[in-house]
Amino acid sequence: MKARGNKLDRGFGLFFGVWTDQGYRPPLIHRLLKPKKITGNQVNGLKEKQFRRPVRVYHAPDRKIAYRAVNLSFILKGLLRLQGQVSIGGLVRKWQSLKLDDVAGEASATPDAEAFTQRMKDKAIELGAYEARATLMRQEWTYQGTVTKEKWVIMLAVPMDYQELSKAPFQDAADEVIRTYDKAHMVAHHLSNWIRGEGWPAHGHGSFQISDVLMIPAAIAAGIGELGKHGSLIHRKLGSSFRLAFVLTDAPLISEKPHEFGAEEFCRSCQICANACPPNAIIHQKQLVRGMEKYYVDFDKCVPFFNDTGGCAICIAVCPWSRPGVADNLVLKMARKRDARIAGPGKG
Repeated sequence: MKARGNKLDRGFGLFFGVWTDQGYRPPLIHRLLKPKKITGNQVNGLKEKQFRRPVRVYHAPDRKIAYRAVNLSFILKGLLRLQGQVSIGGLVRKWQSLKLDDVAGEASATPDAEAFTQRMKDKAIELGAYEARATLMRQEWTYQGTVTKEKWVIMLAVPMDYQELSKAPFQDAADEVIRTYDKAHMVAHHLSNWIRGEGWPAHGHGSFQISDVLMIPAAIAAGIGELGKHGSLIHRKLGSSFRLAFVLTDAPLISEKPHEFGAEEFCRSCQICANACPPNAIIHQKQLVRGMEKYYVDFDKCVPFFNDTGGCAICIAVCPWSRPGVADNLVLKMARKRDARIAGPGKG
């Protein structure tokens, strides 16, 4: 990806960063707007030993977030990108205009949870999701100062067009990301209305506008995928070429389990996304973040380039798991490695 040269070298580095084969330098406007007294990594809890719930830092309406000015510059530049085929403002207005149906009258009897879960999954796929899996909601998956009352969270995986995604970090890929966010949001909305029609409260979310729920940890618990070195989820079939959405509900459901298929282990030795990242934001080893050890992307290095490109997405595009037709072979490869390790030396 770095070989694409200085595509961002415009405005003498004032509004757009300078990206060359030698590396990436954030634009002057970012250096002026970023917080002076705290870093994004500090807000996110990098190297903190004690668990705490996260604090909003970006893509949030809260005026007190540390990176509000940087976020506003991202939004402004997005509105000024005339070459983009997707109107972000139009989508936001569309999402804000959506109305939830009234919850139907109470059912005469609580349906069988297993049967209802399967019907829910079938409906989600009919609406455009690739997969839907439910798990018990945990308050640790919410931001500080927020509370969810629903018992369940249904996590939805909505696929992207890989051919468009592979054009990252340029506009075609950014448009595809936004289109998929829109599709994911609509799937969550319509699935919520279907559940409400069955007599249970439900509401969903799937846009790039920040929600109260951290979708990645909830999706891992539900078995949607494993966390990759690039900080995004890896699905056993879709790789990272998908977006998440969710529905909160009290409907009777069956809880899924985390699904380990070797992606996280694969990331230990794979360097592809890290080598492709222009600002060198992808860290090879797991980090301690709010008391948990996990893969973490350096926020302060990532965000300037993310802003410059309207969303970047290089790391999820170059991930080997994302390439069509590759994931199944990688799953088999990792399964053989696991079996050989269990069998012991000379028995694999």
